Amino acid sequence: MDWLFWLIVAVVIAGLAAIFGLQPKGGRNVSHTSLMGVGRVVLAIFLLILAYAVYRARSGG
Repeated sequence: MDWLFWLIVAVVIAGLAAIFGLQPKGGRNVSHTSLMGVGRVVLAIFLLILAYAVYRARSGG
């Protein structure tokens, strides 16, 4: 397991924490604000673009 694997694991964990609105104990509640909603939409768009790029790369096009 090299550094790229651990980087991917960290990004996935951070992404899931952002999507589900996890916060540290005593942190401010931002999970139901409009800024968090916009962040989730931007993250979803980024994931769709990434999935399309992976699909195109794997299909040889």
